[in-house]
Amino acid sequence: MKLKIGMSQMRCEKGDWEGNLRRTEELMEEAAAQGCEVVIFPEMGLSGYCFDEHYRDAARSLDSPEVQHFVDLTAQYGVAASGGFIEANSEDKPFVTQMLAQYGRVIGVYRKVQIVDEEAELFSPGTEMPVFKLPVGGEELTCALAICADSDRPDLFARFAGQGARVVFHSSAPGLYTRRTDETSWRAGYDWYKSHLGERLPTYARDNRLAIAVATQCGATVDEDFPGGSFVFGRDGSCLACTKDYGEALLVYELDVPE
Repeated sequence: MKLKIGMSQMRCEKGDWEGNLRRTEELMEEAAAQGCEVVIFPEMGLSGYCFDEHYRDAARSLDSPEVQHFVDLTAQYGVAASGGFIEANSEDKPFVTQMLAQYGRVIGVYRKVQIVDEEAELFSPGTEMPVFKLPVGGEELTCALAICADSDRPDLFARFAGQGARVVFHSSAPGLYTRRTDETSWRAGYDWYKSHLGERLPTYARDNRLAIAVATQCGATVDEDFPGGSFVFGRDGSCLACTKDYGEALLVYELDVPE
């Protein structure tokens, strides 16, 4: 099976659903024009990476108009797409959620399992590790979603593979702890995240015979910077494609997914 994937490395302003949806549509349209069947957007790419009380009104439910708009875009452009947002949770703290939609319907929802210690008071961890059946070219592709710090969970990728997943779509938004002020500091941020994933995901891919495709937030938001870094790792652990730097980009790669 051939699978053409677009990885949207984009700037996502915090709390700006309208602006982020607009940019998401532009990139989805560009990906569709290049023949992509799947488009991956970053962690919290729709809501922006909202993590304190100033942005609590940015949380949305799965049935909100904004989330439905994203789902509708997949019908308009004839693609499958993974979109991320802060999901309202009536019973506890919100979830960090990534959804997979295709042709105007929701294929699946994944809530981030690995919540780092510094955010444990802000977000509820997910408890399920599902895989999804994605119709592609007359076949069904078993795939999974992962989010950012999940890259520290080799057991999660092994669990996906054990359930038959052949591809994991990984969405990230790792915040940089100091503001970037020049080319050198931005490059250092990108190189850090490239190295961070390079020490982990190739091993998971090779050990579990998985392909892993990554899309990451980039650029400066109102109070935090993000490094970019979008990649495709093959089932042998090799890096098949990557963005050249920290700038906004649509990385397109046609992946050969063995039967």
